[in-house]
Amino acid sequence: MESKKLHQTMWNLDNEKEKYARDASLANSKYYMCLEQVKLKNNLITKLQKKNIEAEARLKSSQNLYEAVRSDRNLYAKNLVEAQDEIAELKMKYKIMVQQINQLKEEIGMKDTAKQQEDAKFSNFVKENQKHTKSISQITAQIESSEDMIKTQENDIARLKYVISEAEAEKQKQKKDYEMVICERDILGT
Repeated sequence: MESKKLHQTMWNLDNEKEKYARDASLANSKYYMCLEQVKLKNNLITKLQKKNIEAEARLKSSQNLYEAVRSDRNLYAKNLVEAQDEIAELKMKYKIMVQQINQLKEEIGMKDTAKQQEDAKFSNFVKENQKHTKSISQITAQIESSEDMIKTQENDIARLKYVISEAEAEKQKQKKDYEMVICERDILGT
């Protein structure tokens, strides 16, 4: 009877051992799958950071162009003031220099056209700058959401490690119990 009980206990322990082995194998595969997902997320973060650097470079070049346009505008404004002063002087000498006044008026018209073109370019640069700002904010939001996802995955990994360590402890305990049962069986056998 005692032997049957011990045999039944051993059989139960073997079944439990197989069950825990399957559970440990399943947990191990989940762990490696989570590791692979973390690698993929890290690659995605790297790509997004590269895009962010490229967008910042484009923004700097746009700012440089904006500064160049602004300096050109100041230069044209200065030239316009000088041309108007010359026109005032030429009006005093109107009878003598009519032809020169007409030429200066044509130059002023060309400069106004160039100024309008520069103003149009400037407004285009402002629009592009706004687009870049929006894309940077979207990329920042994506990075933050990715970081939140990584944190949750790290929490899951920590929880799974804890479950694995508990399973290992239970396995060790059952192994000791199994060895005690074997010893008792051997003692009973002798």
